[in-house]
Amino acid sequence: MIELRGRLLICVIAFILGFILCFAFAEPLYIFLVKPFAVAAAFHQSLAPGTHVSPLDLILGTAGLTAAMCVNSLIQHEIPTDPGNVLVTGASGGVGSFALSLLKRAGFHPVAVTGKPSAALRLVELGAREVIGRDELEDDSKKPLLKARWSAAIDTVGGSILSNVIRSIQPNGCVAACGNAGGAELDLTVFPFILRGITLDGIDSAWYPIEKRTTLWQKLATDWKLTDLDSRAEIIPLEHVQETVNAMLKGEHQERTIIQIGAE
Repeated sequence: MIELRGRLLICVIAFILGFILCFAFAEPLYIFLVKPFAVAAAFHQSLAPGTHVSPLDLILGTAGLTAAMCVNSLIQHEIPTDPGNVLVTGASGGVGSFALSLLKRAGFHPVAVTGKPSAALRLVELGAREVIGRDELEDDSKKPLLKARWSAAIDTVGGSILSNVIRSIQPNGCVAACGNAGGAELDLTVFPFILRGITLDGIDSAWYPIEKRTTLWQKLATDWKLTDLDSRAEIIPLEHVQETVNAMLKGEHQERTIIQIGAE
């Protein structure tokens, strides 16, 4: 009888602990086990019946969706397309390069920012109307506001670049921010927001609602469809991954890379 009661007590404790753990880890379990399938389902549901999905369409990935979210943010904030000079930082990266093309499709005047002078011609091909060096955004002054130069911006870098961009946006402009490669800290005053009415819109693709996500995938498959996806990605075998990673760390990598595993 004592042994039976002991086993029963162990079962009750195990049940209670399991119940607690389910709630404690519900969020990470959802992110890693459920959400990827929901995202994939949303992508396929967004396509018209009979639409063929090729590997080229999948080049868009999270970067393409994030870029679409950024452009949509500017549209939602009613940024005018005339003159519509929208700054894009980190323009040679995945999000930045897609943003240039989508901005052009939406009627804006994209201005690409890059630290790679050799990438200028490619950025123009992707949709940039202008290309400026990253040094043009460097400003060590503590001025709360800088000269208002751009209607809006899509920032994929963060840090001091984002701070200087916000201080350089024209009145009632918007900055869609989605990256922190240049730093997570933001050195600002409130003046860009209360004197120029600037909006800083954080872009988080991980928690973007499925309904809105589906709408953007639909736009990417129709009105915003990019016809040059085959030129945006390099396909490499698994053994070349380390070489590609090294190029990324040196700041020499551009756009997208697809890793081919096994036979084609």
